[in-house]
Amino acid sequence: MTRVRLLNRAAWNRIESIIVAWVGNRGVRLRRTAGCCEHVTTGGNEHAFDKTSSTKADLQGAAGRCVYAPCAVRRPCGSGKTVAYYGDVKGFLATPDNAGKAPALILMHDFGGLNNEMRKRARAFAAAGFVTLALDAFDGKTYASAQAARPVIGEQIKKSNHRVVFRNMRSGLSYLRSLPQVDGGRVAVAGWGYGAAWSFHMAVAGFDIGASVVYYSDSGAITAPAAYRLDKMEAPLIAHYPEKAADSDLDAVKELAKRVMARNKNTEVHIYKGASDRFDVEDGAAFDAPAARLAHQRTIDFLNRHL
Repeated sequence: MTRVRLLNRAAWNRIESIIVAWVGNRGVRLRRTAGCCEHVTTGGNEHAFDKTSSTKADLQGAAGRCVYAPCAVRRPCGSGKTVAYYGDVKGFLATPDNAGKAPALILMHDFGGLNNEMRKRARAFAAAGFVTLALDAFDGKTYASAQAARPVIGEQIKKSNHRVVFRNMRSGLSYLRSLPQVDGGRVAVAGWGYGAAWSFHMAVAGFDIGASVVYYSDSGAITAPAAYRLDKMEAPLIAHYPEKAADSDLDAVKELAKRVMARNKNTEVHIYKGASDRFDVEDGAAFDAPAARLAHQRTIDFLNRHL
């Protein structure tokens, strides 16, 4: 009878290290994704995204980060699951593989709701070492366009549901801080479009957060300089805006940035030349891979400095 011998973790790690060494020696480059590896590229046939891909040294990984290996030995960068964090409201929790206390991050979605794009983002931040909870402000509904989501957002505004959204986000923060693997003193907020305004509002309102991350915003939601008192704002802020922003007034963004920087020196505002709205949505028509990768890395570096 043939016996099948299962490999233990040490054996798999050894196999991975051999493959990584082979990959580096043959000049193969890998695209970094939430699943560790999406495709392998060689020579001059690289996708535009891979112009900033990992080098051989990066492939070795670091404590708490993914080892980028060919898809034959693909494994997830941290685990993800659906959790109830605010009554019956459910979010998506992604956790890094590393042991010990970790910084944490809540993510607030754009008009699409808590969709696969947000789950990918949660996994990507988990891969970088952050316990990440993607929230849901749309009662489990997802939308394919801003137009489709507009009635929901309009209803929230009409009913003054900003308090409900704030409670939702505060509950997300409390949930993360209750987890044994989270360092409760190192928790930040990030938002995209619709969610960017809420991330910014939490910083302006003086919530107990370690940093605020803003990825563009719609309809001037955070770009009306006269609308804000900034005396409570202490959290470091990083904001990403496309140069071709149809939904935002860049002059107003720059004006607000000046006011924020005068109050808070730990502020960065980046404008991405040639990029359009939602430039970091992988499946979107405006996807700009180099800008998306740069914005994500800047965000990771910023969070690592301030959390």
